[in-house]
Parts: sequence; C-alpha cells; structure tokens
Amino acid sequence: MEEIIFSTIAVIFSTFSLVYTVYRNRKSDQKTSLSQNINAVANIELQAISNPEIFQVHGISKEEIEETGYSEIQFAYLVNSFTAASLYYRRNSSGGLKSFNKGGYRYNIVSQPNFKKAWPVLKRMMENSEFRTKLDLLLKRNFNHD
Repeated sequence: MEEIIFSTIAVIFSTFSLVYTVYRNRKSDQKTSLSQNINAVANIELQAISNPEIFQVHGISKEEIEETGYSEIQFAYLVNSFTAASLYYRRNSSGGLKSFNKGGYRYNIVSQPNFKKAWPVLKRMMENSEFRTKLDLLLKRNFNHD
C-alpha cells in the first residue's frame, strides 16, 4: 500500500514539474521575443538619424520637425530615447517615471523650451500605451505641455 502512495505522490510531483517547466519555457520564449523586438525597433529608429525622411512614413514632415526647434538628428535622438524609456517602463513599470523626476536624466530633456513644441510631434512616434498616457499627464502637470 505504501508503494502505491509513494508512486502516486511521485507522479503528482513529476506532473507538476513538467507543467512548471513548460510554463517557464514559454515565459522565457516571450522574454526572448520581446528582447529581439526591442533590438529591431532600436535598429530601425537609429536609421532615422542618417535618414530623417523616415519620419515621413509616420506622417511627420521635415517642416514639423524644424518647427520644434530641434534638428532632424536631435529629433531622431528624442524618438530613440523615449522609445527606450517606454520599453523600459513596459518591463519595469514599478520603476514608474523616475527618470522624469527633477534632476533625472529625462527631466533635463523635457524641461527644455523646445521640448514643449516637440512633444505633440514626438508622441506621434510612440505607441498609445500606459507609459505615454502617464508621461502626457506628468508633462501637463509639471511643465504645462499640451
């Protein structure tokens, strides 16, 4: 009788182990896929630095970029920087928007006068996400950005 009980327990643990292994492998595959996508997005956006006409694909004209007060290269940098911030937020939302706090890396960017003009154009390059919504609210509240 004890052998049946131990065998049953062993089968239960083995089944649990199998299910857990399959679950972890799927999670790992998702993380790998996300990392590959992040690299692809970054590489695509980096092309905008040397080929700023890429922005036209997104309906952003050279004139719109010039009206922000930034050069096309500076605008491409902003796009890449904010895409990186968005992707970081997606993976680490508990970190919130700390880099936008006073003295933070991106605070120095968003506090520049030109940024207020650039934000409506820049956010067109960003996915409509929780990050963009929170950033929009933060910019309106702290910097009176539209």
